Formats: sequence, C-alpha cells, structure tokens
Amino acid sequence: MRGTISAASVGLSSTGELIVDPGEDQLVNLTASGCFAFLFVDQVAQCVWSSWKNVPTSNARGVTGIVISRAREVACTEARAIRDEMKRQIVNMGQKEQIRIPSPPIKHEKVQKVHAMESEDDGKMEI
Repeated sequence: MRGTISAASVGLSSTGELIVDPGEDQLVNLTASGCFAFLFVDQVAQCVWSSWKNVPTSNARGVTGIVISRAREVACTEARAIRDEMKRQIVNMGQKEQIRIPSPPIKHEKVQKVHAMESEDDGKMEI
C-alpha cells in the first residue's frame, strides 16, 4: 500500500471566507466550491484529485488561482484531520472488551472414554 487517501470539501462564501464542509444552509451563499483529495504517505500530502467550480449565478469571475490555492491548503488540513481520526478509530476498533460466550462444559465421562479408547489403541499398535 502506497498511502492513504482522504478528501475534504471547501466552499467560498460571498464574503470571501473559505468554509470547510459547507452545510446545506450555507450553499446558497457560496460563490464557488470544490472538493480536494490527497494521498498521504507518512506526513507528506499530495493532491491527487480536485474539482473546483464557480456557482453560475454568483458572478464569481474574479476567483483567482490564489483563492484556489488557499482552498487546497484548507482542504489539505481538513483531509489530514479526517485521515488521523480514521486511523485513530481503526486502531481503537479492537480495544473494547468483547463478550465471550463460554464453551459448554465437557463431561468427564466422555473424556474418560476417549482416554480408554486411546490406551486400547496403544496396546494394539505394533512398531
């Protein structure tokens, strides 16, 4: 495995604020939005996929590469936090004490019969 991929969505509000994972009530105020996916290998992050779109009704023709770069940086920070939380959850998955179902008790009669049969077989065995 080369690394872990994690993604985050970012929106640009009409005031120029970058919003991580904008909610439905915030979508109407966005002038642009996108999603960025990152490949994390150790602590190094590489953007492997992105989708950034201006909202057609927002007249956001002035969105520059600087804004998209900032959005990518914000998304990277959030994607790293998501990746770290996923790793923490996976490590802790087996930590809770599992309910153990006790095995049925072995009856001593059966054990004695098995031992008796084994000793009979040993007597018959020739080398």
